[in-house]
Amino acid sequence: MRIYHVITSLDLGGAEITLKKLLLNNKYRVNAKVIVLNEIGVVGEELIKSGVEVISLPVNNLFRLPIVLYKLSKFFREEDPDIVHTWLYHADLIGGIAARMAGIKNVIWSIRTTRLKKGSYATAVVRFFLSGLSYVIPKRIVCVAEASLEFHRQLGYSRSKFVVIGNGFAIPPNVVDFEDRKKFLTELNIKPGEKVIGSVGRFSSDKGQDLFVKAAGLLLERYSNLKFIMVGRGNDTGNIELVQLIESTGFPSNFILLGEQSNVGRHYALMDVFCLHSRTEGFPNVLGEAMMHQIPCVATRAGDAERILGSTGIVVDGFEPESIAKALSTMLDYSHEKRIELGCMARARMINEYSFDSVVVKYMNLYKSLVSDS
Repeated sequence: MRIYHVITSLDLGGAEITLKKLLLNNKYRVNAKVIVLNEIGVVGEELIKSGVEVISLPVNNLFRLPIVLYKLSKFFREEDPDIVHTWLYHADLIGGIAARMAGIKNVIWSIRTTRLKKGSYATAVVRFFLSGLSYVIPKRIVCVAEASLEFHRQLGYSRSKFVVIGNGFAIPPNVVDFEDRKKFLTELNIKPGEKVIGSVGRFSSDKGQDLFVKAAGLLLERYSNLKFIMVGRGNDTGNIELVQLIESTGFPSNFILLGEQSNVGRHYALMDVFCLHSRTEGFPNVLGEAMMHQIPCVATRAGDAERILGSTGIVVDGFEPESIAKALSTMLDYSHEKRIELGCMARARMINEYSFDSVVVKYMNLYKSLVSDS
């Protein structure tokens, strides 16, 4: 099978990383190419180094749109792939239209989110058009989460075409390098006896770093032995908004801002507790990653977080700093043995239900069903 993927961007992000893992998985036995509607990006460079053909067709402005549509549809006519699989709203629109212009009927859309962040007016317009086009362009619409599926049904998307394929996770070794962990803790000036509560995710209102910081401030009024590490794009000292928010807690020395990191696994190893504090999500990758790393987790009910966490952690009642602080306090008050038990349960749940190999099999079965029906 020849599967051609169209994606909006290949910078670091949930959809981009999932596509990379899919393409590089040894169970993904297809002839694949990737068309990115932007510059090559970090993930694109990694794919090229791994032998995947990546083609950049940037849509820098509206004037470029007709040109890209023409080039992309011409490329599809010449190549005649079995399936065009698009990722993210703008790629669903542009890649879907180009595929149908080229006479390709097997089109799959991938939807990765639920609610849009404030000010995303252009994306909202695109999504409005997609709801109508969903009846004529795609054969299937893959949602990453049940919450996302239900939300888009309510927006008017074709109800009969949805399928849910969640994010899958590579299984990290169940071994902690204690020497490396000890060294890293020392580098970050985290002292023996201090508990580390971790946050991972790009800085945005949707991800709720403001909720996390305010909840941390409340906790620090009761616990003096806590450190809060924040990993992800924008979580650094150059972010004046974040720095001022941290200073307003009165405990700035208890926060460690680490910014975007390529080896997040090493940072998960530092954490005694992980906190997902998002206001909105589709399928929260970072929660699954933390669970895979055997960390007891506290999570808001964003997207499918509650479904993923199951009974292995604590679900926050509400999206207020007080609610998050209360849930974290409950987790901190558990015995060390209880937190270890929850971490083990979380890892087992991820291995049994969310391993990436099982996700690849679901995609392969979807592709085969479309091709066999053609």
